[in-house]
Amino acid sequence: FLAVCTQARDTVAGDVAVNTVTANGFPLTKVRADLRTDGGSSFGTELWYLANPGIGAYTIAVTWAGALSSYGVGSATSYFGVDQVTPIDAHTGSGGTGTTLSTAITTAANHAVITDCAIGQANTMTEALTVGAGQTTRVNRLTTGTVDSVGVSTVNDKALAGSETMDWTQVGAQNWVISAVSLRPATSTPAPVTVVTYDATSSSAAGNTTNSISWNHTVGTGTNRFLAVCTQARDTVVGNVIVSSVTSNGQALSAIPAILQNTGSSWLGTQLWYLPNPGTGTNMITITWAGALYYGVGSATSYSGVDPSASIDAHAEAAGNGTTPSVNITTTTAHALITDCVLGQGNPLTAVGGGQAQRVNRDTTLVVDSTGVSTVNDKTPAGTVTMNWTQSSAQSWAISAVSLRPAP
Repeated sequence: FLAVCTQARDTVAGDVAVNTVTANGFPLTKVRADLRTDGGSSFGTELWYLANPGIGAYTIAVTWAGALSSYGVGSATSYFGVDQVTPIDAHTGSGGTGTTLSTAITTAANHAVITDCAIGQANTMTEALTVGAGQTTRVNRLTTGTVDSVGVSTVNDKALAGSETMDWTQVGAQNWVISAVSLRPATSTPAPVTVVTYDATSSSAAGNTTNSISWNHTVGTGTNRFLAVCTQARDTVVGNVIVSSVTSNGQALSAIPAILQNTGSSWLGTQLWYLPNPGTGTNMITITWAGALYYGVGSATSYSGVDPSASIDAHAEAAGNGTTPSVNITTTTAHALITDCVLGQGNPLTAVGGGQAQRVNRDTTLVVDSTGVSTVNDKTPAGTVTMNWTQSSAQSWAISAVSLRPAP
């Protein structure tokens, strides 16, 4: 197995993108590209690979998208014992500013090898990077011309699949970017994977002007159960759309931050609340808002297979005006489940985003708005997902989203 790390810097972000990598004329396949742009410079790392290369000498050729005013360099590493059908186990990348270059990769196969590809802007003329604990340095050098630090390292046997942080230290707090990939061994047995499983959905009445509403939700008998409640409200008084509490059979749920949107004459609000390990069977859900409302409604979804001690993987909220309510959420754990909670003034909601499973799509009564709940059921690998809907006209909207970490 042949891996090639490319590292480049230029004032034009597009120029640091790699067009091709070849080995003796054979094209390599790109694993990923990571970019850091700051202060007029763009730093790019990429990882490319060729499964089952022949033995002997290879000429590696890297072609970037444009001429590079600072530098374009690369390093190659080769391995044996890599699965030739599905060699790529997982990959990740990060960029930032500081003294520590790091990215966390979650391997899926036992005994994977991990390799990285790093650039750090900080250096001295005699000192480049310091590699992280447990990593073996393969390359650690300074570029010429524009002097930056570049490195490649490996973790040689990640015996039990799981998270590993690939990191380096540079001499000053400056820009950095790093890519990493794990390689699946030829005789690997993938570690058992727990997937969060959707259980059930329920909803309150579609119209309610008081500051409280209740309904029943039935939770299944799966292990590591989890209850999520989506609250949606509208009123002319911003304080009234704030949720005071959510309970399930009298047990208090925990809040994820709310999001509010001013329509010009009223306020829209969505918020997600949750309870790990709810009881099985009938659960009475009660939402209490701070004041009486145009309307206050909600929906509940339940799941199994959720980490009971660290259930929340990530959350995100957004609000705006237009035909596409949307929010970007970046998961940190493979196989997370994402659920959202949307409220749109332009009714009805005409479509749910690609890859999302619609759980609720209905209009409120009295004052008619659109409400929805959807899920992305298995986000693998971890990364950014856009949860989005389409409403029939360009009006105000608010959306909340949360990702649930699978049980270990």
